[in-house]
Formats: sequence, structure tokens, C-alpha cells
Amino acid sequence: MSEAIRIAIGAPLSGNAAALGAEMKQAIELAVEEQNADGGIAGFPIMVEGADDQGKVETGRQVADDFCNRADLLGVVGHYNSNVTIAAAEIYAAHDLPMITPIASDTALTERSLPNVFRFTNRDDQTGAAISRHLYDTMGKRRAVLVETETMYGHSIGIAFSRAFLSLGGRIAERRTVREGSRDFDPLVASLRADFDLLFYGGSFEGAFILRAMRRAGLHQLFASGDGCWDAVNFLEPAGETATLGEGVLVLSATPEVGRV
Repeated sequence: MSEAIRIAIGAPLSGNAAALGAEMKQAIELAVEEQNADGGIAGFPIMVEGADDQGKVETGRQVADDFCNRADLLGVVGHYNSNVTIAAAEIYAAHDLPMITPIASDTALTERSLPNVFRFTNRDDQTGAAISRHLYDTMGKRRAVLVETETMYGHSIGIAFSRAFLSLGGRIAERRTVREGSRDFDPLVASLRADFDLLFYGGSFEGAFILRAMRRAGLHQLFASGDGCWDAVNFLEPAGETATLGEGVLVLSATPEVGRV
């Protein structure tokens, strides 16, 4: 094989989401290794290199600028966080550099119809609607407490869930917002006064600690979330045995066949 096809990866390789960014980078590298073993693309080998956006908007913009100043790059796989991806996408669009994100799910990313920006995952509005239907129709849940983080993802999935759940006939008994990075949720759980059969959490890293606070307080209702709580490092490990207590935990995401969970 001859001259390489060079692709860049933009992901959080440090900070709170470092484990998730590392998984994304490793998956891409594995796919490239397998494709190269099969002859690459049209006989050309693929080479990838990663850059750390730290999960921060300004760093993501700098990473995007650096990529766009590279004449040898043919495209970018990235980024992970929706707010970082949206900011970086504007820079890629200005330089006609193709970008595809495997995970950023905020609706706004593809609403702008940038011709070089692609997404290989469901939008939050689609995922939230599918999750709501599963919880309402299949699980029989009717009264939800909604807790969301003060992040783009938390707000986006929270809005999508609540709109769909209400449209089905469900009720949002209480709605709370929490700070990203918080760990002490005993006061929040103690303040819940509503009769509810489900706590839906829109966010990522705080979910395990909300669940632990619920179980410590003797609240055994179902804890459900979107795919922000899917990983072992940031959810299953800190949640520990509380993930199996009470009605347990459902971490849900829509399949590519939108409408199914």
C-alpha cells in the first residue's frame, strides 16, 4: 500500500470524560486496524491520530483550528460532547473539512444543515421520545421526577423526555436541576415530596450518586436514564450494589431504527 489516508480524532482524553473519550479513540483505532488488514481504502492505508479536547468548548475550538490547518488531513471523527462538537463543527464547515461524530446527540448539531457535518447516532429528541414510550407503555410508569444536569446534554435529553412523557399522558411530578460535578444529593432526595414511580435522570457523571442517595433514603422507585449513564467507570462502579436494589436501574437508548428502545 502507498500514501496514507490521514484522519484525526477529537475527543476528551483528560478530565471527567477521559474514560469515555479513550473508549471512543480505541474503537476508532480498532476499526482502522481491521480495515487496513483488509487492504485499507482503495489500496491506501488509513492513519489516525488523536487530540485531546478536554471536553471543553474553547479547547475543542483550538483542536478544530489545528486540524483545519493540516493540509494532510482528509477528515475528522469527533467530537464527544455535544457543546464541543457544535462549536468545532462551525470551524470545520468554514474550512470544508468533513466531520462525523459517533456520539454527540444534541438536536442543534444537524439542525443547521452544515454540508460537511455528519452524525452516527440518534438525536436527543428521538431518543427521549423512544425512552418515554418504553417507560410509559411497557413499564407502566405514570409519575416521574425529572432531574437533569446544567449541561447541554442534560437539558436536551430532559426536555425531550418530558415533552414525550407528558404527551403520552404521564405526569412530571417534580423537576430539579443539579450542578455538573456534584456528589452530595442527600438534600435533594430528602426534599422530594411528590408521589412518583420513576426518577428519570438527564445527565452523565452524577447519576450514580443520585441513585445512591435515593437508596440511602429508602426510595426504591425505578431509576432510569439515557445513555449518559451507560459506562462502568462513571456509573456502575460508583453505584455499586445500589444498582440492583429496589426496582433497579434502566439505562436506555434508542436503536438506529428510531422508535425502539
